[in-house]
Amino acid sequence: QGQRGFGCRKRGPPRGMHDALTAPSRAISRVLVRWIRLVCEYSRAVAICSAIFAIVCAAGFVRVETKNKVTELWVPQKTPIMRSRQHVEATFGAPPSWMAIIVRKVGSETAALSPETVELMYDLEALIDQLPMRYEVCLQSSAGPAPGGRCIHRGVTNLWCNRTQYEAEVGSKPDPALALVNVVNSRTVGCLGMPVEKLRVFGSPTYDDGSTFRSARPGVSRMIGAVYASSWYSLDVAKARESVVGEHCGAFERLMRQEQSRLAGLGWEVEFAYQEAFDGEIARSVTGDIPLVIASFTFTLVTAVMTQMHLARPEMGAATQASWGLACVALSVFAGYGVVVFFGVPFTSLSLVGIFILLGVGVDDVLVLLEAFRLARITIPDGGTVEERARFATERAGVSITITSATNIIAFSLGSMTVIPAVNWFCAYMACAILFDFLLCVTLFMAVIVWYERRDQAKGLPAIAYKKSAAETVPLPGLETPDNSGSSIAKVVDGEIKAVDKAMRRRRAWTEVVRCEGIFRGQHMRAYGDFLMLTPVRVVVVCGFLAFGISSLLLMGRIEEGLPRTSLAPDDSFLVGFFSIFDTTYQAQEGLTLDLHVQGVDHSSPEIQARVMAAWGMHLQSGVIEPLHKPSGGGVGAQKTPLD
Repeated sequence: QGQRGFGCRKRGPPRGMHDALTAPSRAISRVLVRWIRLVCEYSRAVAICSAIFAIVCAAGFVRVETKNKVTELWVPQKTPIMRSRQHVEATFGAPPSWMAIIVRKVGSETAALSPETVELMYDLEALIDQLPMRYEVCLQSSAGPAPGGRCIHRGVTNLWCNRTQYEAEVGSKPDPALALVNVVNSRTVGCLGMPVEKLRVFGSPTYDDGSTFRSARPGVSRMIGAVYASSWYSLDVAKARESVVGEHCGAFERLMRQEQSRLAGLGWEVEFAYQEAFDGEIARSVTGDIPLVIASFTFTLVTAVMTQMHLARPEMGAATQASWGLACVALSVFAGYGVVVFFGVPFTSLSLVGIFILLGVGVDDVLVLLEAFRLARITIPDGGTVEERARFATERAGVSITITSATNIIAFSLGSMTVIPAVNWFCAYMACAILFDFLLCVTLFMAVIVWYERRDQAKGLPAIAYKKSAAETVPLPGLETPDNSGSSIAKVVDGEIKAVDKAMRRRRAWTEVVRCEGIFRGQHMRAYGDFLMLTPVRVVVVCGFLAFGISSLLLMGRIEEGLPRTSLAPDDSFLVGFFSIFDTTYQAQEGLTLDLHVQGVDHSSPEIQARVMAAWGMHLQSGVIEPLHKPSGGGVGAQKTPLD
């Protein structure tokens, strides 16, 4: 108390390494102290201007642009592949979309290749053909509707032009199962001219010679059974309006949900999907967290208010200030996101996840500031003035808030340089929101705290808090020095002793809580600290972390790249069952579909045709492609697919 100011001893200029390490903190502290003087002097103007500025920034949401397509979120856009894709779509139109179903007889490993399965496929296909606007959406031949009134599709029913032909070739035979196997293994082109690729239709096939799809020999191994059977229906999204396609796909989803429940009772497992559903389901997986965001804000608000009430010490309470702090955090979300939206950054469903992060960062800043002001009341003699407490809190909490906010902003700003659009945009939103959280914390929220500090100053609450804290920490008589010299380091008069006893009796219950907390923080933490300082313990701790770091480096090579579609969709999505089968079964059997587009040449010229075939041949013989896609013992070939 004999030192100048409020307990800070004036020191000479720091030197050496300590000077370099603490220079940024000291510079930030000086700037914040000058700023807090302005806030204390013009608190009303600072609060009004900062609130208006934040609201104006939040108005940027009027220019919001949302994106939910997978190819727009998770695929780098400025790559040669995406530029080629965009060029092809601009020239030839958007590629067809699809709807698909996969069926399986529960408990059977071969029933997918059976007359019963084919008849089930025909029944489902008949229901799909009755969906509204079916022929406006489905991909058809240039001459009009497909033969038999069927749209172009890929499946086992494509082997016959209609069900009557199927009954004549298979259903009416003495052994329909054998007749079906013969047709499947002998026929390669379907009724619509589409090639019937068995590995695209039947999943996990069984062969008569015991081979697998990797070791099966063309013309020798005969497929006699399969676990899954699939049908894929093409949609002409370039011809139909997007709203029409969406309505048709929605009717398909409702139909398949009904059939899924009905067929489950008959021993069939039916999975379905359509391309447009994937974007919507991924968006639902995140937008479904909106109730959690609201619950998080509510729970945090209640918790922050309760922890700042201090019923035993009302002069130390700051529940109302905590509520204002949460309001500033919410306003920073709208303001930061509004600025990013205004500058044309698309708003995605992933951006909602950032609210959870910002909630934690913002509440931490609020509580740190409130705790610093509370500490100022019991540290500065007689509670000090409002400006002294504000300076005290700013010098301690303001520096840490500034540094942590700056590091978070830098980290997210660097993350916004990634080539993945969804991560790029998410980091941009977070960097701007954290910046606004910091700005509102040192402007609007600090001005609000100053308002309440002035109110408490008029009531004399800071002085009361200081006196009570001093009374509770008055040293008791008879306390000896550690050297046992017999000299007392604490001597108090009788009046002070009586005041301490009276205060302790008046709040006995509260003291018991503090005593229990003191036991834990005192005895247990001291014992834990002494234990950590033992040399063997330190060696074990250091070696343990070194071993963990080395093992992590060694195991990095086992990390698998990829973004499974089943992980992106919600757990209750109908896409999970479909893609869990497709990704593990059909994708391994089908491989990848590659297109070669040649534009701006005379396709009737034999020389051009030869060059195109040469380019295709060099592609198939590429040293990069062949080891990756050529199956063991198989070959690589190109299949001509006549589609008009």
